[in-house]
Amino acid sequence: MSEGIEEDFEESRLVRPYALTGGRTRPSEGDLPLEALVYPTGDAPSKAVRGVAIERHKILDLCTSELLSVAEISAKLSLPIGVIRVLVSDLIGEGVVKASATRAQTIASSTDIRLLESVLNGIASL
Repeated sequence: MSEGIEEDFEESRLVRPYALTGGRTRPSEGDLPLEALVYPTGDAPSKAVRGVAIERHKILDLCTSELLSVAEISAKLSLPIGVIRVLVSDLIGEGVVKASATRAQTIASSTDIRLLESVLNGIASL
């Protein structure tokens, strides 16, 4: 990353977290778990508003160099997890990055209510 962007990133740390997300506190692309792994899709990012663009570029740089979870991105950038969730969600919405489904998400989405009732009935019959 160029030196100018690094300096802008340091200056952007003076900006309140809610300003980085436009006041949003929830991800636009559904719930984004802390352990979801973020990786680039290869598509070029769209131009963004100055200030937020710096954090977005840092997220893209981190994800391009290694596979990181949402929590790890938050730690490496020293930004609150809520801010990272919103920014990563925005990047997902633009098709620039993807987040992998975790095992817990996959299990939860494939669980059938009839199966749960059957398990509950089996436990009750013991």
